[in-house]
Amino acid sequence: MEKYESEINELKSKIEEKHLLNTKYRNIIEELKTELSQKDNYWEEKISKLENNFKVEIDELNEEIRRKDILLNRPRKPEDIPNWAEEYFNDKLLFHTRAVNEISKVNLGEIDMDLICDAIEFLACEYRDEVFGYITVEERHRICAKKNMVGPLMLEAPVIKV
Repeated sequence: MEKYESEINELKSKIEEKHLLNTKYRNIIEELKTELSQKDNYWEEKISKLENNFKVEIDELNEEIRRKDILLNRPRKPEDIPNWAEEYFNDKLLFHTRAVNEISKVNLGEIDMDLICDAIEFLACEYRDEVFGYITVEERHRICAKKNMVGPLMLEAPVIKV
């Protein structure tokens, strides 16, 4: 009987050792899970930031492409200005019938086509967006500077009540 008690105690001791070892490993596993979860959160955050940065860059590149398209397709003659403006700024700018009639009477050498086109683009985009509260004055200045629209018309826009 003593022999069995000794074996039983020995087995109980081994069971207790295994139980402690099991608990130790479970704790290690839980610590590793926590660590992995933190790393996963860290990398998810990094990936999200990168995706957002790429989206911003893509949006900026698309805007640059749109801007280049507008520049490439600017009218060469004053009478073409209303059609150009309608094509590129249709939902932002309306030409009054009188303005269309008057611009068709202007000779090419009488006006600076680049200045007129810059002014129309400014009114349809930056000025309109500022008036409607989509951008701030500072954002307008930054956008105009980026577009190289730095004349007095672009930096000190007139206040027009809508």
